[in-house]
Amino acid sequence: MKIFDAAKDLPDELRTVLDDITDALDARANADRAAGANRDAISAGHDRIAELEATSKALDAQAVKVEASAAANASLRAEATKAAKAADKAASELDDARRAHERRVAAVEHLNAEARSIDESIPELKKRLQTAMGNYRKQILAAVNEDLIKACAPLVPVIRAIAAVDAVMPNGGLAHDWLDCAKLISPVGYRSDHLQHHVRVSGTDLLATSDPLPELPTGAVIAVQEIVAVSTALRQHRAFQPPTPQAPHTETRQRGAREQQRYDEAAERIRQSEEEFDRRQERSKEHKTGNSWSFGEPGGARSARPAEINMGPPIPLNDS
Repeated sequence: MKIFDAAKDLPDELRTVLDDITDALDARANADRAAGANRDAISAGHDRIAELEATSKALDAQAVKVEASAAANASLRAEATKAAKAADKAASELDDARRAHERRVAAVEHLNAEARSIDESIPELKKRLQTAMGNYRKQILAAVNEDLIKACAPLVPVIRAIAAVDAVMPNGGLAHDWLDCAKLISPVGYRSDHLQHHVRVSGTDLLATSDPLPELPTGAVIAVQEIVAVSTALRQHRAFQPPTPQAPHTETRQRGAREQQRYDEAAERIRQSEEEFDRRQERSKEHKTGNSWSFGEPGGARSARPAEINMGPPIPLNDS
């Protein structure tokens, strides 16, 4: 598979930064070891210098004493010379020890400076490594993407066939929810959102395609159409309900406030009209003469309240 080839083929950028980091860490470790050895030597040198200083001081005193005695006694000249050489040798050893001590101190300072310099370069090396590793991951993920595309090629027609049947099946389809979840997100350029209880990944779906859905075979189309027809008829079915007898029409509507007001006003006008009619009747009876008639509506029943016409006093006849 391409992923293995991509994994074993380190980019030059990554190889270089790995070598630089290895060299820096090795140099840092060597500096630590060398500085530690020199510090141990410095500690031992302090004791050696103190010992040599005491020896040199004693030999110098002995040489001075013998030299003073030899000035008065020639037989002591050889002994004085020997004592002087011993004192000179001790002084030389003391000088050598002091110079070695100074070199060790300077070496420790140099090693410490080298270690600090290496430490200061580590952050930059980390950035270089991060960049190189990012490119290395992209190289591997691109190979993984190619392997996945090759592996998914036989699955895509199956997924499209499921989608084609799902599109024509009634009552919620075949596996609609499953199709919504049947995704394989490419590792190249994906995005992940860490939610409360799960991680949501989004990106390119390797199982998706823009090709139209395949056509179903004739047998499958006929079978599905039969199911659709029966399902549609069943969905449109309504239970039988016998007709209910019509009840007599009654006035059940409640009068509104304005309608009630108009009704009351009309009733009041009728009442006042009747009262006025009664008063006129009474007055008519009080002044009634013989010439009066009562009549009802033509061709109809007589009115409960006959209309009377007062004709006034009788008119005398002219005899001439």
